[in-house]
Amino acid sequence: MDAYYFSLAVVIAVHDLVFVGALGASIVPLLNVDDINSKASLAARTKFVVTATLVVAAIAAILSTALWVGMPRITELLAPRMSDQVREISNTFGRVLAWSLPAAALTTLFTLVLNAHHRFALAALAYLANNVIFIAIVVLIAPSFGARMLPLAAMAGPILTTLALAVQLMRLGLLRPVRPDLSLGFFKPFWRLSRMLLLSLGIGSTGGLLMASQLIIRSFAAKYGDGSIAALGYAFRLYEVPLSLIAGPAGTLVLPMVAALYTGGRFSEIGHVCRQIILWGLIVLFPAAFVAWGGADLIVQVLLRRGNFDADAARITAEALRGFAPAVMTEAAFVVFFRVFYALRMPSRTVFVAFVTLASLVGLLLIVPNSAFISVPLCLSAAFTVAAFLLAASLVLAVGWGALPSGWQLVRWLASSGLGVAAWKFISDHPADSAQLSALSAFLCVYFLSIGFLFPDCRREASRFVRDAANRAGW
Repeated sequence: MDAYYFSLAVVIAVHDLVFVGALGASIVPLLNVDDINSKASLAARTKFVVTATLVVAAIAAILSTALWVGMPRITELLAPRMSDQVREISNTFGRVLAWSLPAAALTTLFTLVLNAHHRFALAALAYLANNVIFIAIVVLIAPSFGARMLPLAAMAGPILTTLALAVQLMRLGLLRPVRPDLSLGFFKPFWRLSRMLLLSLGIGSTGGLLMASQLIIRSFAAKYGDGSIAALGYAFRLYEVPLSLIAGPAGTLVLPMVAALYTGGRFSEIGHVCRQIILWGLIVLFPAAFVAWGGADLIVQVLLRRGNFDADAARITAEALRGFAPAVMTEAAFVVFFRVFYALRMPSRTVFVAFVTLASLVGLLLIVPNSAFISVPLCLSAAFTVAAFLLAASLVLAVGWGALPSGWQLVRWLASSGLGVAAWKFISDHPADSAQLSALSAFLCVYFLSIGFLFPDCRREASRFVRDAANRAGW
C-alpha cells in the first residue's frame, strides 16, 4: 500500500500540476456561452473544444512516456529513505499508472467544458463514477489477483468516464470532426490566463498545491517505517470526504458565477458571494473538522478495521487523520477561492499563495525532523492555515472588506463552536464504552442548535434550501 499510494501521488501530482491549473484558469473564462443558441457560437466553441482536446491529449501522452521512462529516478529522488522492496513495487505500479494520465487530463478538460455550459451534475458524476469503478474492480477482482490489480483499477475509471464525457460532448455538438485551430492567435488567450500557473509548474492551482503538498509529506513520512505512507494515504481519503461533498461543488459553482459577475463589473455582488461562502464554510466545515479530530479512532475502526488492517495500522491511520483534521477547513479556502481568483483573472495571486504555503510546509517539516508521526500531517494543516489567511488578505485587496464576514458574525460563530466543544468535553470526561460517540453526538447537537439560534438568517436559508430540494424531488 505504501508503494501504491506513493506511485499514485506521483502521477496525480503531474496531472494536477500541469493540467488542472492551466485548464482551470482558462477554459471557463474563455469559453463564451452567452450566445449559446447561436450557430456561429456553436461552431466557434466546437473548434475551441476540438483543438484543446488534441493539444491536451498530445501533451499528456508525452508526459506519460516521460513518467514511464523516468519512474525509477523519480522515486529515488523523491523518497530516498524508502526501502528497496517498496521502491521496486512503486516503480512497477508507477509505470502502469503513468498511462492513466491522458484519460485523467481529458476528464479534467471535458468537465470544465461541461461546467462552462452549466452542466454541473454530469461533470461532478464523472469523479463519482471513477471511485465506483475502482471499488467494484477491487472488490470483484482483487481477491483473486492481489495488489497488482490496484493500478489497473485506478486506470479503469478515468478511461471509461472520459469516453462517457466525450459521448456527451458529441451530443452537444462540441466534439465532432472539424479542422483544429493551431494558430498562434488561438493560444494567446490561453497563455495570458495560464502563463503564471505554467511558469510555476502548476503549483498555483488547487490540485497542484494539494498534490505537491501530499507528495512532500509522503516523502518525509518514508523515514517513519513501512505503513506510514499508506496511513497518510488512507487518512487523506477520509478527510477529503467532507471537502468533496461541500468545498468541491462550491468551487465548481463559484467559478462561472464570479466570472459572469466580473464580466458585468458587479464587484459588490462578488464580495457578497465570497462573504456567504466563507460564513457557510465556517458553519458547515468546523463540525466536520472536529469530528475528524475527536472521532479519528472511531472513524478508522468502523470504516477500515478489517482483513489485514490490524490494530497498528488503525492506530497510525487514526493519528494521521487527527493531524489532518484542521485541514478540513483550511484546505477548503484554496479549493474554493483559487477559482475565485481565476474568475477575476488574477492567477498570479494563487501562485504566490501556493509558493508561500509549500515553503511553510517544508520549513515546518525540517524544524520537526525527529518528532512523533502526527507532526507530519499537522505540518500540512499548519501550512494550509497560512494559505487560508493569505487568501483572506488577497480577497480584501481585490474585492474589499465586504468579502469577509463581519466581526459580529465571527463572534457568534465562535460562541456556537465554544458551546459545542464544551458539551463534547463534558461527556468525554466521563469514561464509558460509548463515551466517544456520545461526546461527538452532544457536540453536534449543541453546535447546530446554537447556530440555529444565533444565525436566524442562515436557519431560514437552510430551511428554504431543504424545502426547494424536497419539492424538486417530488416529496
